[in-house]
Amino acid sequence: MSVLYGLADVVKGLSEYELFLLEAMLTQLETERGKPLPAAHKRELVTDFAATRQEKKKTEQSSRRKATGQRRVSVSEAHSRDFTWLPPAPRR
Repeated sequence: MSVLYGLADVVKGLSEYELFLLEAMLTQLETERGKPLPAAHKRELVTDFAATRQEKKKTEQSSRRKATGQRRVSVSEAHSRDFTWLPPAPRR
């Protein structure tokens, strides 16, 4: 039986890798403790983990948008540049 049984509503936005990390973390905690975690404690840990990962994703997306926004050239700058294509000169 999965460690995340009954927590589908909390973990629905997580990727497969994040689910693997979460399950490994909970299994390790239960192994160290020597007995299963209480459902309320487990739900609290899963909720905290999911919130932290969602916040990290938002921060990554925001910084990615800022980085690409600085490289973009405005439309007026793109049209103001003069470029005239000339055919290549003969080699002889």
